[in-house]
This record gives sequence, structure tokens and C-alpha cells, in this order.
Amino acid sequence: MKKVIILPLLLLFGFVGAQPQNNEKLVFVNPVDGVIHFFPENQKEAKVSRFQFPGKKVWMDATRIDGKTQQIRITAYDVSRKVRTLVKFKYPFGDASVTWNMEVDRDGDIVSVLINPWNGTLIGERMDANEGGASSEALGKKLGVTGTVLSGLPLVYSSGNSISLGYWPYLEGELWRDVNVYYQRELWKDIPETRSPNNGHADNAYSSLERAYKNENFQPDYILINFGLHMINGFQDNLEGYGDWVQKFIDLAKVHNAKLIWVTTTPYALYRDDKNVTVQKFNETAIRVVNENNMYVADLYTCIIDLVKERNEWNVYEDGVHFREEIKVKQGEFLAQYILKITGKPSDEKDPIQKK
Repeated sequence: MKKVIILPLLLLFGFVGAQPQNNEKLVFVNPVDGVIHFFPENQKEAKVSRFQFPGKKVWMDATRIDGKTQQIRITAYDVSRKVRTLVKFKYPFGDASVTWNMEVDRDGDIVSVLINPWNGTLIGERMDANEGGASSEALGKKLGVTGTVLSGLPLVYSSGNSISLGYWPYLEGELWRDVNVYYQRELWKDIPETRSPNNGHADNAYSSLERAYKNENFQPDYILINFGLHMINGFQDNLEGYGDWVQKFIDLAKVHNAKLIWVTTTPYALYRDDKNVTVQKFNETAIRVVNENNMYVADLYTCIIDLVKERNEWNVYEDGVHFREEIKVKQGEFLAQYILKITGKPSDEKDPIQKK
């Protein structure tokens, strides 16, 4: 039986409305100078998932374990895709050194960073004390899991298109005590040579995974794959070729003693039924290939269809392809429950994140 974590609540300073969407007051913001503060020094354990900076297209994720901030992520979004977003935050790692996936400027305890204009994510991760030396254990922690790792838990590597980017924070937030989720952007930070232009395309995602496996410390137990939307225009008349890509991922997983979890491609809004005919054919093909190989299928397509029936499509979609924030939460919850079932790691611990 795991102990129940009881998290103390904080008062937010200077801005009554600056409350995290998950209702845990673990991130607070000073609106005068716009500096983000992640955790107070006496905060022992906490997970912040997708907290939006008030009034800005900036979101934050963070994990604190045993009184130490393990990882932070800051995502900025600019609809024009042209303007980089300036973000300032108080250095949350104490005396520890940190690895970053992009250049940051530090002046005392204040860190500034210009984040890429379209879904750019800054990842900062606490370094192990002996990291960079000869310790294979330290390298294994760095290249096989994220900074929020808890030993002995299954490792799921997650790769895919922008849909996967949307549910990533919520999937990690759901599983943080039961399963280590290692997303492709974290892999790109830890092993830069694995970076690809867009992992929504099968060839890019596969190539990135191949390069990751060249490092002996990359050994996920499960590979969660979600692509399809980017391939509709090129494969709508080539279902056999699409099925071949699915098989390639399965074969690669088998060679490395991993299990594949295939995530079905999500539907377009219903007014794009011309596209959805192809999506359905994609999913039928993928499910057949996965079942023939005794791997796993997480049916996110049906999850979205059910949500559309429940809420109507205008409350589900943001732009006809991507989803509203509350639907991304539901996707993360759905996939987390599926992963818990197949990993045999159901949690009996209260989740410190309060759901919206």
C-alpha cells in the first residue's frame, strides 16, 4: 500500500486569478515582473500539469520529489509561428546543475529564455551528481528515462504527431507514480542526434527510434506510437504501404524486447468525413497488423467519437483536427488507464492532481 500524499496549499501572491488549472496552488506568478515561481522551498512532493500563465499562451509542467525539483517544462505558442516568446522564471533547482534543451540566460536566480514560436518547449532537468562521468548508472538515468524517474517502474517511450504533443503533459501527470513516460522531445534533448523534423511522419518517427536504440541505455519496456494524420494525403490509396510501416515499428520493438502500444489515429471533425473515410481505413489496417503480432491497441479514435457524441464536435475540436484543452485531458486519462491495465501497475494512491 502506497502512502497517501497530502500536499499543502499555498496562497498565490499578488494575483488572485493566477491559479493552476489543476487547482493545486503549487505554481505562483508575480504579475508585476512576470516571473514564474514553480515551488516553494518546503514543498516535498508535487506534480504540476499544464498550468497556463494568466493571459498568455504559455503553459508549465513540473515535478518535485523528495524536496527536489526534478524537471520543469515551459511551452509557448504563437499562432503566427513567427514571434519567439520571452519567458522568465526563478531557478527552481537550488544548488543543482541542470541540462537544458535550448539556450537560456541566467542572472542570479532569474532565468530568461526565448521559446520557439510554435509549440516550442523548454525542458530543464536536474543533473545527477556524477553525470558526465563514467557511471553507466548515471547515463542510464539520463538516456533511458526523464528526471522524474522512480526506480523499478515500467518505461513507456511515447512518439507521434501533434495530437501526442497535446496529451503528453496529462499522460505524464496521470502516470507519474506508476509508469515513467519518456516523450520524444525529452529524447531529443538527451540524445540530440535522434531529433527529427516531424515525428508525425512514420519515416521520421522510425528513424528517430532507430537512432535512439544505438545508445545501449535506451531500453523502454513499451513503445507508444501515434501517427497517421500526416500520412493521409500520401497513403490514402496505399493501405498496404501504411500497414508495412506499422509492421516495421512492431518488428523494431520485438528486436529490442519491447512491447508496442499502437494508438489509433484520431478523427477529423465530422464535417471532414472525406478525410475520416481514410482515417477509418488506416485504423482498420493498423489494428489488423497489431493483432496479428499480439501487440496492443489503444483506441483513441473511438474515445474521441464517444466524446463527440457526448459533447458535440464544437466542444471537442479546436480547429477541426486538434482538440480543446479539456479533451487533451481526457485523452491523457484514457491512455493512462489503458497503460495501467497492460503494465499491471494500477495505483492505489490518491492522485495529487485535481482534475478539472
